[in-house]
Amino acid sequence: MGLHGILAGGLVSLLFLAFLWKPYFLFRWGFKISVIRYWKLYLKCFAAGAIAVVACTYIASHLPIVPESNFLYLILYAVVIALIFGSILLVVSCCINRAMIQCVRRFILIIKPDYKQ
Repeated sequence: MGLHGILAGGLVSLLFLAFLWKPYFLFRWGFKISVIRYWKLYLKCFAAGAIAVVACTYIASHLPIVPESNFLYLILYAVVIALIFGSILLVVSCCINRAMIQCVRRFILIIKPDYKQ
C-alpha cells in the first residue's frame, strides 16, 4: 500500500483517538456524565457548519465578482465569502445552540458595557 496505507492508518488512529476515545474518557471519568451530551453538541455544531457551507456555496455561485480576472477581485471575493460564511454560521449557531447566544451577549457586553440584556 505504501504511502496511502500510512496516511490511512494515521487518519484512522486520529479519528479513533481524537473523536472517540478522548471525549469518552473525559466525559465518563473526568466530568462523570454521559458522553451523549458531547455527541449531541458535536452534531449540532457539525450541522450548523454544513448548513453554512451549503448556503455560502449557493450565494457564492450568484455573486457578480469574478475572482479569476485579477488579484484584487480575488481578495475582494475572499473577504466577501468569509463575511457571508461567518454571518450565516453565527445565525445558524445561535438558532441551534443556546450557549452561542450567551457567548454573543457576553461579546456585546465587552464591546458596549452599557448594553441592557
